[in-house]
Amino acid sequence: MQKLSEETLLVRDAKRDLNAELLESINDLSADKAVRVSAFTRTGQVIESPVVKMLIAVA
Repeated sequence: MQKLSEETLLVRDAKRDLNAELLESINDLSADKAVRVSAFTRTGQVIESPVVKMLIAVA
């Protein structure tokens, strides 16, 4: 995967509704929907887990 430029990330993130994304995550987990989540650590490691989405939503 190609790394996005800072400008591209800012444009993309400006269009996001984080509250809606977090609420959707909580609703998916509450409904026992299986979701695949990719989280990137500061070291660049990729973690894929439905639990990560819940932890991010609660944090």
